[in-house]
Amino acid sequence: MALQLLKLPWWEELQALQILQLLLLFIPSLFIILKFARQAEKSNLPPSPPKLTLIGNLHQLGTLPYRSLRDLSYKYGPLMFMQLGSSRTLVVSSAEILEEITKSRDIVFSNRTRMAAGEKLFYGWSDLAFAPYSEYWRQVRKFCVLELLSVKRVQSFKFDREEVVGIMIEKINHSSQIENPVNISDLLLITSNNLISRIALGGKYHGEDNNESKVWAEETKNPGRDIPIGLVGSMTITTFAYCLMAATLCLMQPYDQIDPDAPFSIAFKATGMDWAKYIVALGALKGMTSVLLVSAMGQARYLTHIARTHMAPPCLGYVNEKFGTPINATIVMLVATAVIALFTDLNILANLLSISTLFIFMLVAIALLIRRYYVSGISSLRHQIFFITFILVILASSAAIAVCWAIEVASWIPFLLTLIVWFLSTLGLRLFVPQARNPKLWGVPLVPWLPSASIAINIFLLGSIDAKSYMRFAVWTGGLLVYYLFFGLHASYDAARESSDKRAEAAKQLQKMEEGSTNSQMGADMNTCG
Repeated sequence: MALQLLKLPWWEELQALQILQLLLLFIPSLFIILKFARQAEKSNLPPSPPKLTLIGNLHQLGTLPYRSLRDLSYKYGPLMFMQLGSSRTLVVSSAEILEEITKSRDIVFSNRTRMAAGEKLFYGWSDLAFAPYSEYWRQVRKFCVLELLSVKRVQSFKFDREEVVGIMIEKINHSSQIENPVNISDLLLITSNNLISRIALGGKYHGEDNNESKVWAEETKNPGRDIPIGLVGSMTITTFAYCLMAATLCLMQPYDQIDPDAPFSIAFKATGMDWAKYIVALGALKGMTSVLLVSAMGQARYLTHIARTHMAPPCLGYVNEKFGTPINATIVMLVATAVIALFTDLNILANLLSISTLFIFMLVAIALLIRRYYVSGISSLRHQIFFITFILVILASSAAIAVCWAIEVASWIPFLLTLIVWFLSTLGLRLFVPQARNPKLWGVPLVPWLPSASIAINIFLLGSIDAKSYMRFAVWTGGLLVYYLFFGLHASYDAARESSDKRAEAAKQLQKMEEGSTNSQMGADMNTCG
């Protein structure tokens, strides 16, 4: 039966296919072996131990490579060629030959291997580290030594080095006080990246601030992309949810009959669903509680950072060692907000909060325009004058619209005129002032139209608030300014000076440690040589 199967045509075809596969594997392997053999014959190479086809001399290194190389040098001489996988290696075990290589033949051995990565990333090996030894490389090295690595240039970045190292030491000290483990590898990597980024790019890389945006950046993989997506996405979802709730409320009850204090509870009661108002009340209570707790956490941490600059009592900057939270600042903020909420009308607090929020939003829009249209040393004086003029006209026209609405002007002509002035000033900013800075990854679209509209809307909403609220806001602002000018400014300056002195002292101690370790290492090397 087996003999009959072997005589079938399909078995003969299978044998022919296997033979063909063997030939296809054998012929290229033979060409590769012959190629390497011819190269070895043509090359004038030093003596070499016998090697295998693929791994070369890797099998001869053993568990202690330096001993294996020493034994091989006794047999094949002080200058020996080895094939370590795909790497061609020259092994030198003689001081005389090494001196000959480094002094007399240094040009031959100074060039690096030309890799594809060096060609693509460094524009055809034009970088100092990958360029071949030539007149070009000598000029680049001379420029690097004289302009980038000179004593004067290195000393110019002394403050940056001291500040970055001081921040690292402060982080280690803070972590040791609260008994938190410190990942020295990550901390050193962040410190070196910070130093390189500040020297080369003039900005921070990572890990220098303890503010909330920094915490967000540490908790995201790609902060430049993920944080804007998260903020815009959450605001879009929240706005869409509010629109759905408003539409549902208008479908349940005519909009002119909606109760401003309890809209959903009254609407459910009007539709015969009296039981639903208890669910609405429970949800509202839960929402207000969560908002108050989140606000208390954020305000306490802001107060902690203010206290660390000595603008508030330093005891408020204390962080509990066990829980790792600013307990003093949290208690003070909770008591202060509770007292204010107990003795102050809710509408008064809402108006004060609205004034500060809208004013900050308006300043953010102005700051965005300044950031886009002004860069020191790039923006010309003519463009600066145009920019300031258009900004002032935008502010004036927006304020005029708010005033017309506040005094209840009956005619629509003043509104139209001020709106035309606002439009023309924004158009002039768009046409006559070029943008000096473009965003690298994310940026506000429709500049300057969107920031200008934000300025107008915020000023218009500010004009809808009553005069007594502005009087209260002026009293609070004046009191805080007096406190800042007579106490906070001097205290924060003293704290910054003290922190700078500590960082400089820490940098000096680190420099002494480095010098001591260097001297001890040099002494050890001298003893070894002796």
